[in-house]
Amino acid sequence: MDAEFIKQPNLPDYRVKSVILGEKYGLLGKSLSYYGINVLPMPGNPLLAKQVAYHADLSIFHLGGRNILISKAIISFATLLREAGFNVIISQATQNDHYPSDIGLNACLIKGNLFHMIEYTDKFILQFALSNKIVINNVNQGYTKCSVCVLDENHIITSDKGISNSALRAGIDCLLINPGGIKLTGYDTGFIGGSSFKISKNAVAFTGTLKYLKDEKRILDYISALDMEVIFLTDEPCFDVGSIIPLTEL
Repeated sequence: MDAEFIKQPNLPDYRVKSVILGEKYGLLGKSLSYYGINVLPMPGNPLLAKQVAYHADLSIFHLGGRNILISKAIISFATLLREAGFNVIISQATQNDHYPSDIGLNACLIKGNLFHMIEYTDKFILQFALSNKIVINNVNQGYTKCSVCVLDENHIITSDKGISNSALRAGIDCLLINPGGIKLTGYDTGFIGGSSFKISKNAVAFTGTLKYLKDEKRILDYISALDMEVIFLTDEPCFDVGSIIPLTEL
């Protein structure tokens, strides 16, 4: 049986078969391989701050299916994606290492809703949303995808109150947690969306344990109530890798 492209970004229906992950984070490769997942290693984006240059969610936006939007700064990665069967669209947006000029691709798409700081969203993403009748929800947190752990089309986890309020208005239930406890070198803390992804329809994986998060029990209870399994990819404290982007499933 051949792997199929994941139709809804962030939301596999079956077991994930391939993902995009910054090539800097080889530590996770062995664990992902154990779960039968092939990693497409994304090169660093030279336009971004070195601490986040390998964060996939700042350089790539999965539009769904075989369609994927990437920063022109990592155009060399397009060859690998095309060889894997993807229709690659090159973003024409200008990026640099200063916020908010680094956030254009960091929107969060949850089925029929797009969340982002719309003033800075890549124009292709906005046009895609309008063409597909996706509701555009403006939030003040530009690192939107970084900030959101997508569990399913109706449930998310975030530490950002503005995103939480916007999600609730859109009919999406949200567990609002305290910030902190997630490692990101050079910053006070990382984000929960940048350190997690759906590994299958009924399982969510974290880069490491949640023991330093104040809301560890609330998070685990919230996920358990959805009949989802929690997988820890390492024994390290949870760390932000700029999202692991699921692409295909089997």
